[in-house]
Amino acid sequence: MNSAPSISNSQITSLDLTGKYLAGGRYEVQRQLGGGSMGFVYRAIDHNLDSTVVIKTPTIARLQDENFLWRFQAESRFLVKLRHPHIISILDVGIENNLPFFVMQYVAGGALEDKQKRNGRRVPMSRKSLPRWLPQIASALDFMHAQGCVHRDVKPGNILFDKHGNPYLSDFGLSKVLADDPETDSGQTAAGAVIGTPNYVAPELVLGREFDGHVDQYSLAITVFEVLTGKVPFQGPSASATMVNQVSQKPPNPCELNPKISTDLAKVILKGMAKKPENRFESCSEFADAILARLEDVNDSSAERWITSSEMQLNEAPQFVSNGKSKVKQNRVACTGCRTKLVVKPDFAGKKGKCNTCGMRMAISKNLKTVEFFVPFDNNTKVSESADQQFSMVFSQRAFGMEFDAQSAMMIVASLILVIVIGSITAFTFFQYDRDQEQSDIMNRTKIHSE
Repeated sequence: MNSAPSISNSQITSLDLTGKYLAGGRYEVQRQLGGGSMGFVYRAIDHNLDSTVVIKTPTIARLQDENFLWRFQAESRFLVKLRHPHIISILDVGIENNLPFFVMQYVAGGALEDKQKRNGRRVPMSRKSLPRWLPQIASALDFMHAQGCVHRDVKPGNILFDKHGNPYLSDFGLSKVLADDPETDSGQTAAGAVIGTPNYVAPELVLGREFDGHVDQYSLAITVFEVLTGKVPFQGPSASATMVNQVSQKPPNPCELNPKISTDLAKVILKGMAKKPENRFESCSEFADAILARLEDVNDSSAERWITSSEMQLNEAPQFVSNGKSKVKQNRVACTGCRTKLVVKPDFAGKKGKCNTCGMRMAISKNLKTVEFFVPFDNNTKVSESADQQFSMVFSQRAFGMEFDAQSAMMIVASLILVIVIGSITAFTFFQYDRDQEQSDIMNRTKIHSE
């Protein structure tokens, strides 16, 4: 193995671990997958097991809490033992130069959030999708609750799938072990001021009241609402407004947003979203069972093929990740893969394509000011044909003051070279002929004079 660069205390301020090694060189951090108010997520290689893992670290703000490391150690010892077939496993826990980290199971099938979107927008999904993930996630949540732990951040982005379509509950950044000591519990609650994602957080969490596993049922019900309608029920103009809506606003009837939702099914969803915990179901599994019992066996034109086809499970997984953006200058942008100057025309706004020279995939912003470049999410997995079709357009480049793609430009250059070669041969032959003729004329004149 190459020499492993360690992490110094000064590097913790940026929390960019890309290219670094943890645990004495065991974990090699490849790139950042995402980040938020609670922490950062990285993809890494476990050199001991020769496998891909996910590493999660807290934000700088969390590290500045003097009690955080103590809570981290207390909760991590519990969470690493939290084993369930549909919970992302925490494989290892460590602290590197005062930077704590989780090492978690890696799954490559994307999140429920990704499957909800078409062209970047939420769309209603088929009711037939629910049996493939809802009961499993409900079971995982009930298991957590039985162990004295509440997730507090259930949402489509934290429901992941492997390449076979199996669902997993992920992201324990807001998980809270319910301690027996009221004083200790109170201290932990106070330290965790961020209580969840506004669009999914339960009213009792917003109000700072006592809570239990019913808060996860509330978030799960909103997730079902969003999956079936394509909308979140309490979206406000700001995070604060959204949380106020969670407490005070009555949710819209799902039937009015999607006519395919029956009245009985809508009642179950709304019961799971009841403002008071005691008006919800006893458990997440009871909520899931009630939902599935009211799914009619009817033809649903919005059925998601990824649910019923193993091929589509793979195809619908996010297969590309952003590799950065570049500004468009004078209607041109340099491909980050081969540095070819590509022309950005007005009709390219909002379109995706690839560089025909190196195959780098890219997306033009709608305002034509930036180009975002994409690379495969997993180099070990072949990109599916359907996923690659969105980048089927070939962006042009300039040659001789005109726009061509790479292949056309090369053909034109080759043609011009051929013309030059033929012209050179012709000119050489012509001038050589003139010299021979001139010498012949001189000899003839000399012969005439001699006679």
